[in-house]
Amino acid sequence: MNLPVTQTNHQLSTLTFDPELTPGARNAVNVCLRIQPNEKVTIITDDATKEIAASIVRELEQLGSTYRAWVLEDLAPRPLRDLPQEIADNLETSEASIFAVQAQANELRSRMQMTDIVNRRHSESSRDGPAGFPYSCENCGWHGFDRGAESLVPLDQDERNH
Repeated sequence: MNLPVTQTNHQLSTLTFDPELTPGARNAVNVCLRIQPNEKVTIITDDATKEIAASIVRELEQLGSTYRAWVLEDLAPRPLRDLPQEIADNLETSEASIFAVQAQANELRSRMQMTDIVNRRHSESSRDGPAGFPYSCENCGWHGFDRGAESLVPLDQDERNH
């Protein structure tokens, strides 16, 4: 089921989430990604991590940023074989993206397709972040890739302990 833009965004905007996610979402948006109000953001999530995406959406809305969100299960059955074209197209025109998804086996190809866009957009970006990208934002529990079509990937418990 492919929900209209406003319905998917509204779904995440109105979703109740654990308030303990707020500090991490705020840190991810404002510190790690340094998203500006005039920037367009792509949000990719799934049913398992909608609460995380909802907390990010709340921060983006408070900031005043434009965003487009997708719940992967609304686009195609999982595991995803390929990155849906509409997400790829949106990534091409976004200044930042957030990938809050519980990875599944056999989805490497679709994640590589996303990463190819992110890496290419990064190389085209005139805005640089701190040295040493890709970086981890340990305080909020997210991995980040540099600006351009920046992405955050939730750390799993093993990664947080290293």
